[in-house]
Amino acid sequence: MSFVSAILVTVILQIQAGASTGTLTYWEDRESTTVYRWGDTYRSIPQPIYVNQLNGNDKFHFMKGFDHAFIQWGNALNRTFVKSASPTTSIKYYGGTKEQLESIGLFKDIGGELGRTDLVGSYEGTWKYGSYNRTVKRMNSARGYIVDCSWRDIVGYKNTCTHEFGHAMGWAGHTTDKDSVSVMYKNDNYNRIYLSSIDKRHLQQIYGIKINNYK
Repeated sequence: MSFVSAILVTVILQIQAGASTGTLTYWEDRESTTVYRWGDTYRSIPQPIYVNQLNGNDKFHFMKGFDHAFIQWGNALNRTFVKSASPTTSIKYYGGTKEQLESIGLFKDIGGELGRTDLVGSYEGTWKYGSYNRTVKRMNSARGYIVDCSWRDIVGYKNTCTHEFGHAMGWAGHTTDKDSVSVMYKNDNYNRIYLSSIDKRHLQQIYGIKINNYK
């Protein structure tokens, strides 16, 4: 093998393996070793967000839930989120009964009794977290839904919408501490509607946001 061809092989292998993209101080996800991001900074996070409520049930607080979620994650990630009526956006959410979601092929496609978010991304590289490697994927799209459940009130919908929108921002998995104050807890953390430092800092660091407060 010539010197030139050896260099070419090395370069190709490095591209295939992915470059180290940074160092993480925190890793709050207890279910996944992957984190997603839309781009190098918070300015890359797309908006507006498509939200479509499939029914007129005034006790289904889908829109108010996302208003709350937009404020929570917008403050955390220094981005202003607004709703769009156009389904051409990169982030899409639908709200309705299980039957309504099934009728458009969404519930069966993704699954999840209260809500769910499907992330599509491509491999970007690895980040160092102590002695561990963590995978970073570049987000291409996020699509999800919130289920209209007659037994839930506005607090429950705010929790679920904020949780699901956190996945669209880059959370791949969940926190697992049963006493956690985290919105990104793996089960329905009903009365948790405000982001904790755990929720925020896991994503703030990958978008280059300075983290000042860990209350």
